[in-house]
Amino acid sequence: EVLFGSGVSPQHTRNMGAFDLGGDSLAALEVFSAMEDALGRPLSLQLISDHPTIEQLASALSVPQALPGIVQPLGRSSGAPPLFLAASGRGDVLRFQSLANSLGEAFDVYMLQPPIENAPATPQALGEVYADAIAALDLAPGWLSGFSVAGIAALETVRALQLREQPPLGLLLLDTIHPDAALGGGRSWRTLGRLVRWLYIEELSMNGRRLGAVFSDPGLLVQVLALSGYRCKGIGGPVLLIKSVGLGKWNWLFFRRWRGPLPQMQMDEVAGMHGSIFDANRVGALAAAMRRFTDRHASQISAAEAVA
Repeated sequence: EVLFGSGVSPQHTRNMGAFDLGGDSLAALEVFSAMEDALGRPLSLQLISDHPTIEQLASALSVPQALPGIVQPLGRSSGAPPLFLAASGRGDVLRFQSLANSLGEAFDVYMLQPPIENAPATPQALGEVYADAIAALDLAPGWLSGFSVAGIAALETVRALQLREQPPLGLLLLDTIHPDAALGGGRSWRTLGRLVRWLYIEELSMNGRRLGAVFSDPGLLVQVLALSGYRCKGIGGPVLLIKSVGLGKWNWLFFRRWRGPLPQMQMDEVAGMHGSIFDANRVGALAAAMRRFTDRHASQISAAEAVA
């Protein structure tokens, strides 16, 4: 319908390509833009080259499509349960690689990164993007996890997959502050960023990253700004919140409100202060906490299946 609405007569066969129909690169871009408008989601331009005929393109659009750069494997696939780590920003890749190494062969680990162009405007929209990327991999059900603000995107990804009747095994929140907590919203983040610039303290370090880099990280900024007006709702399934000792001291401010939408949530605590939980001398404890929870869940499933 999009193609016909763009001037292509329905008398043409479905097995003809855009260039067979007299189109050119500019016309292809127009059709591509019309498809994005009609479907209400961003698409990869590679779709047109990978699926050149109308029939192939229609078939490809009927299944979830992963945008390029959304999923990055952090090791070789071994057939272990997948673990999808939602990144808080572009600076998390080394942290997550260190965590993946510490987890060993317990999981096949993948990193999820938000698109910067045509960035999703809400955490729910980002969750749909991540759910599309995960579904496109066609893997067995796995675990979702997110560090810091990306825990919100991980939660919304779980919700999106559950609504598609493709539920993951559960959710692991890594030092994720409740979005309603002080300093947790977009307005506070923008204020802090201005303060850093006004005080000329961009070169100071926080959790191993320059303050200037933290407040200019596009992946982080996309997710923080998307929190405007967001209201967290609960999900089903097992949930673990792992707090850093540093932020855990402020549990009443940062984490207590998670009990409302996630009454089944369990909590654990590891040494460090936010990003430093990934430091070489601490990441092993973080990996151990994640494995304890997921191993316990696997044992419960095995016991239930044995009884059945």
